Amino acid sequence: PVTGDIHCGDPRSQEEQIEEYVVLPDSIFGKGDKYILRCKGDSMEDAGISEGDLVVIRVTPQAEKGDIVVALDDEGQNTLKRYEGYDSRKQMHILGYMNEASYPDRKIEVKELVVQGVAGHVIKKL
Repeated sequence: PVTGDIHCGDPRSQEEQIEEYVVLPDSIFGKGDKYILRCKGDSMEDAGISEGDLVVIRVTPQAEKGDIVVALDDEGQNTLKRYEGYDSRKQMHILGYMNEASYPDRKIEVKELVVQGVAGHVIKKL
């Protein structure tokens, strides 16, 4: 399903709203449950993700360092960010912005990492 928007900036509350269903071939996108989000904002530009792009999200609660994830912040707001790992000194998980020009060294720190999925593909309009 295309389930609406994901904010690529400061976390925002979003309600799931299925806009349409599309078929994604396993040979390109892999097997397993997936959904698509339309990106809003510019915080993921350095990862090649721009406003209006569609991001294919693989449903999983697990993330590896370096993954682009749909995650919740400590207030339950969702965002698309790069998972930068766990800071054991601060006891916080780190989510990173990927637009150094607009958000230099900006991070989101969360006590409990809640991952709703991991981005695997970006669909761009040419």
